[in-house]
Amino acid sequence: MLSPNTKSFAMDAAVLKRKSLRQAPNVPLRVFNREDGSRLGPIGNISVDGLMLFSASQLLPNEIYPMAMVLPVSIKGSRSVAFDGECVWCEYSEDRATYVAGFSLDGLDKSSNEILQVLIRSYAI
Repeated sequence: MLSPNTKSFAMDAAVLKRKSLRQAPNVPLRVFNREDGSRLGPIGNISVDGLMLFSASQLLPNEIYPMAMVLPVSIKGSRSVAFDGECVWCEYSEDRATYVAGFSLDGLDKSSNEILQVLIRSYAI
């Protein structure tokens, strides 16, 4: 049962609100800040509605991050995909060496949505 007193309440609540089942990629997928090129972190799981990534620094909930990802192969003629992700939650990982953050990908344009659908079908476990 969810309780605001549990350690991972925000993460558990976010999982229950998901529109789509997230899947773990079977290839390394890394997300970058598309404005300054800084690394946000590798993806732990992904759907067209959201993603979870591991980050060396704490990310701010309710903040919109301009994201980009280099694709493992060309998909629909593109080698990268750009989108905005709203941080829904962020907490220390179990090993306390990194942060884990969940993002909502609401508002994807048609092209990015199609690219992510192909990516997930082709490279998810």
